Amino acid sequence: MKRYFIFTCLLVFVTLAACKHDAESVEVRPETLIMGVGDTYQLNAKVKPDKASQHVKWSSTDVSVATVSDLGVVTAKDKGECEIMVYAEDVKTSCRLTVKYAGGTPNL
Repeated sequence: MKRYFIFTCLLVFVTLAACKHDAESVEVRPETLIMGVGDTYQLNAKVKPDKASQHVKWSSTDVSVATVSDLGVVTAKDKGECEIMVYAEDVKTSCRLTVKYAGGTPNL
């Protein structure tokens, strides 16, 4: 009985390990964004292949220009340029962000 239990646990572990799909690429939409100071915008990320975990991490290369939440919501802080980075496992991409004007103008 003990051997059967160990064999079953091993089989479950091997099956679960085989189901893991590594991220091959990550896409962000839009790839470029122009915002106004004080505006917010929801970025969208898609990890490929579709079976890979869709969990991503976000960061800004210049938090004085813009910040980004854990959910990909960008907040423009001051005029300037930066990149909003999105990471999925070992792959990354970015959205090029330009903050040009006072808030209230539609996102382009």
